[in-house]
Amino acid sequence: MRKRNTLLVLALLWSVLFWAVIDAARRGELSTAATIALLLILLGVTPIFWRLFRRMRERP
Repeated sequence: MRKRNTLLVLALLWSVLFWAVIDAARRGELSTAATIALLLILLGVTPIFWRLFRRMRERP
């Protein structure tokens, strides 16, 4: 249960960071290159989250 809660907190943190980057880009606080780099980094972490969530679902 503790591991699942940790994964949920990490997923929530990921989504907040994703939307913060989008919001900063919309307001002009980030350059296009910085926005693309940050989004690619965040999207690169996504498969790791999916694997961890799948493992947690498979366990009893």
